Amino acid sequence: MIYYFHYKRRSVMPLLLWISIAVFLLGWSIGYSGVASIFGVSTANGIIRYRTSAILSAVFVFIGAYFGGHRGLENVSSMIFIEDPRLEIIIAISAALTGIILAQFGISVSITQGIIGAITAAGLMAGNVNWTILYQIILGWILTPISGIILGFLFYKLFKPFFNKIKSLFIQQTTIKILSIIVGVYGSYALGANNFAVVVGPFFSHQSDSILIIIGALSFSFGAIIYSRRITNTVGRKITVLDPLGVIIAMFAQSTTVWIYSLLGIPVSVSQAIVGGVIGVGLAGSSRLVSWGTMLKMIIGWLFTPIMSGVMVAFIYLLLTKI
Repeated sequence: MIYYFHYKRRSVMPLLLWISIAVFLLGWSIGYSGVASIFGVSTANGIIRYRTSAILSAVFVFIGAYFGGHRGLENVSSMIFIEDPRLEIIIAISAALTGIILAQFGISVSITQGIIGAITAAGLMAGNVNWTILYQIILGWILTPISGIILGFLFYKLFKPFFNKIKSLFIQQTTIKILSIIVGVYGSYALGANNFAVVVGPFFSHQSDSILIIIGALSFSFGAIIYSRRITNTVGRKITVLDPLGVIIAMFAQSTTVWIYSLLGIPVSVSQAIVGGVIGVGLAGSSRLVSWGTMLKMIIGWLFTPIMSGVMVAFIYLLLTKI
């Protein structure tokens, strides 16, 4: 995709440097907000310590991105073809800034949607958008929370009777902690494998493959280490109050949803998946108290993110061209 790497050598390194910065900023943003959705429910409910979850997520997000994140690259990289390298860098910067700005307000941001919104805006300006792939991705966005709700509901109904047979409170608590770590690791891997495509995809090329893959994977880990407590509280406490098993099941439903879509090569929002999982578990009996006000705020954030990111791409690009 980045055919302009064939320029003479003195112009390659500055361009690669700018692209590397953009990729790192983008991956950091996804790690920053995405891991809060992965471990947010368990840390907010006191099952796992914040620092423990950050370290575990950093390790396994990197592994997922580096070893399992290649399936979606072809889809994302083929969405558009842009001749101007500045526009591709602006895609990453706009999506990352959108996520950072909205995260400051405690909004569970979908950086994935921000990137796709930015790519779409850039494609419209360049006059080249693969609408078939875009429609598939949008359909995945619609189905992600629905999948989380269904899996959360079914998993809770399936595992609750077995958990109730454990009579020892100590064994119950130990089981919950062990399962929360296992499911959190699974979710972190799924996050890296699924969302890696939107970090490297806009810049994917045979010339820069290995460098950008490593930078993108490392940026996931860096973002995971310092993920947002504010988003954690929004996801983990303000949607609904779950029992300990419900917390684990919601995480498991989210991780399974994200992993399924990573196998299909469709980048989806982990925040949408966990919200769906939490609601599904709540409807299954873990809690009937769902904060629809918080849900509405999150939905508005999901809808606003791609629009804001797309507008920012157009604004920055037009500003730079005039300068």
